[in-house]
Amino acid sequence: MEQRNTRLRNAGFVTFFFSGICTISSGVVVSLLQEEYGFAYGMTGTLLSLMSVGNLLAGLLIGMLPSMLGMKPSVLLLTIGYAAGYAIMGLTGAEILLALAFFMVGIAKGSVINTCTILVSDNSADRTRGMNLMHSCYACGALLCPFVIAAAAKVSTALAVFLLAALGLVLWLVYAFTPLTGGKAKNAQEKQAIGYVNGGYSISEADGTLVVDYTLSVSYSTETSDQQFTHIYTIDLSTGELLKEE
Repeated sequence: MEQRNTRLRNAGFVTFFFSGICTISSGVVVSLLQEEYGFAYGMTGTLLSLMSVGNLLAGLLIGMLPSMLGMKPSVLLLTIGYAAGYAIMGLTGAEILLALAFFMVGIAKGSVINTCTILVSDNSADRTRGMNLMHSCYACGALLCPFVIAAAAKVSTALAVFLLAALGLVLWLVYAFTPLTGGKAKNAQEKQAIGYVNGGYSISEADGTLVVDYTLSVSYSTETSDQQFTHIYTIDLSTGELLKEE
């Protein structure tokens, strides 16, 4: 168990390091692409804005998709955006495709942040120390990125973005070989509990006590009969004390 926790925690450290490189590079890359493809300067702001939109949307998607697809398929689907997005940037200067590429990078950025936070916080004996180390990994990647991009851009803009795509692919492969679990509904009843939930209660008073009888009925589409849960609370009217719970 300890070995598994260490593996998951280290996966969070490594992928957040690569995310630091891929994320911070976007500000430099958009300028390189403007020079390479010659689109209007106003487009650079649009591209970076779309990346921010993707980043915000990722928080919603990473919360919803695991219940439908499972944790690992969701993470792999959302984090492929680094590799795919930067690859698109190196292949075409079409503005609509560049917009899609930056949006995908934003999705990947937000998804990696959420995934790494889960991996590190849930598998660290000292969560504060673990989270500090995780953000240190990101800072190291961010510090390294200008040197990596500057060196690659001396050769060509295409080399710079394809290098980022390769780093994004390495990040994705780390997740692919990490035993991510959880999220998906475990059985048919959990997935199909879509009948109805109905509650009712009755209140009676006797001998200075208040009796509240609460009943909850739950209908599952996979069951022929309802499941009922009943709670009876007896309360002292003079003190408000709960005398009995059944």
